[in-house]
Amino acid sequence: MIEKIKMLGLATAFAVAAPLAASAATISGQIDIGGTVNLDNSDFMAGDAGVADVDLNDPGFVVIGTESFAGLFLGQSVSLFDIDFDAPGVIWEVANFVFTATSFAIDTAENAFTAVGTISDTDGVLEDGAGFMQFTTQNGQTLVSFSSTTTTPVPVPAAGLMLITGLGGLAAARRRRKAA
Repeated sequence: MIEKIKMLGLATAFAVAAPLAASAATISGQIDIGGTVNLDNSDFMAGDAGVADVDLNDPGFVVIGTESFAGLFLGQSVSLFDIDFDAPGVIWEVANFVFTATSFAIDTAENAFTAVGTISDTDGVLEDGAGFMQFTTQNGQTLVSFSSTTTTPVPVPAAGLMLITGLGGLAAARRRRKAA
């Protein structure tokens, strides 16, 4: 009876650990994007819901990508979306990646802002990652650049659960030898 309980406990531990070990990787890395903005139609101010606060000229282009974005190439077209600071939403989309802003910190004097949000993989191969984006205009001109990076939380690894299970198995085997 005790053997059956031990086997059931071991099987349960592996069943819990297996999905954790098989989960998809989270989006990570940095993507830098260039483009242009219509400064005459951009006020870089919140408080006017329904009005584009930053009028981006579509399309933009990839400058560089690392890690998950390494497959993107220099000059690859990026869809840019006008930004309403009162209704955060999608800012850019390239290949299967999308950055959706959830909040902004605006620097009206510099025509710049930072955004916090989520970078998603529309193919579903990679898990969404928390994202941070810095947007700046270049010396008051219409050229803009923005860098989006991921801020990946530290996961509890499945290896820890498997280690505990393994140590438990070794302890059970040791007790079995002592009893024999």
